[in-house]
Amino acid sequence: MRFVFEEQPPVTHPTVDLGCGYLCTINYDSVISSAIAIVVTITVAILIARSMTSERPNRAQALAEWAFSYVRTTSAENAPDASR
Repeated sequence: MRFVFEEQPPVTHPTVDLGCGYLCTINYDSVISSAIAIVVTITVAILIARSMTSERPNRAQALAEWAFSYVRTTSAENAPDASR
């Protein structure tokens, strides 16, 4: 499937072609921003996990447990077979 656009996009991002067609073109701006987002997410998760205790839960733990429960419930409602 190929889309034809009337006008050019306002911004062009630098890409690297790996030599095997359109599907092997990498936008390295996206790779860099995704890597930064992954590092920040993992760092925050580690910091929250270090502050959690089973004796006295804090606000961060309550928020993390609520988010986990929300994601699990939503995935069970939308894809019942995949959430097992």
